[in-house]
Amino acid sequence: MRFSIIGCQHAHITIFIEEMLALGHSCAGIYEKENTTLAGMISASYTIPIVQSVEEILLDSSIEIVGCAAINNEKIDVLEICERHGKHVMLDKPAVTNRKDLGRLKALFSRGRIQVGMLLTERFRSSLYTLQKQISEGSLGRIVSITMRKPHLLNGKNRPSWHFF
Repeated sequence: MRFSIIGCQHAHITIFIEEMLALGHSCAGIYEKENTTLAGMISASYTIPIVQSVEEILLDSSIEIVGCAAINNEKIDVLEICERHGKHVMLDKPAVTNRKDLGRLKALFSRGRIQVGMLLTERFRSSLYTLQKQISEGSLGRIVSITMRKPHLLNGKNRPSWHFF
């Protein structure tokens, strides 16, 4: 299978790239209009070409799935354009940032033309897997409630402005 990247604003996209490459798939290219520094680093690390237009990805019929780590409030646009071209999408969170775009996302899902996956970076953390296994086995007794947090430093000076919209 061939895949590509549209939107390379966050390094989470490398998780998708690594998993796809490990499965024997190949990446046709990365399209990123703004964060060329990160896209260039990822391109060099994984020997993936940078493409100059999103059309190079969308019009290539051999590309089945697109990985997306675009600016948060632009991900719905990527989803809709991929839907028009029959490309499935795997994106990092969040998929949308407001109620209007949530409506657009629900409409996309209701049409059922493409599959959309969410890259959940904690899914296979060994500590969480072990906890889930212990709960399933009943070794912790009756669980009434679980709360998990993964605090991050705000790091406002180092985050791009789009992160706050």
